[in-house]
Amino acid sequence: MVSDPTAPLPNIASRASPDTLLIGLGSQKKTNAKHIYYTLQEIKRNYRASIYLIAAPAFKQKNSTYLILQHHYKLPIQFIALDTLKNLQSQCQSYSNRIYELTGFGAVSEACLLAIMHKKDHLLIRKMIYKGITLSLAYKGSSTP
Repeated sequence: MVSDPTAPLPNIASRASPDTLLIGLGSQKKTNAKHIYYTLQEIKRNYRASIYLIAAPAFKQKNSTYLILQHHYKLPIQFIALDTLKNLQSQCQSYSNRIYELTGFGAVSEACLLAIMHKKDHLLIRKMIYKGITLSLAYKGSSTP
């Protein structure tokens, strides 16, 4: 897990030949949309990929930060239903007691990512904290059989 905001992102872009990322996203209430947007742009550059889809918990759907990310920055965000997040908790390897106390879920970004992943997608990072934002990353797999 990357937790130092000044540390470089893990360089694993050479492990595959991707072109699109799936991202599970978690953030604190105080994190603003501009900070999330520019952090995601840095992720895109590092992995030499575009963002296909971002998954966030449904309890963020009416949050002004996420509305700005969707409407001003035009980011593709899918909000994951709380019952789906609950059902995916047992598949998550990351768990935070602090986040559980705040949200009722011990794994948010990882569960969000798992909710949008398909069989051909390639999990990269289950959970990392980068510049104060919790992210889970996967490459979108080929749509061809």
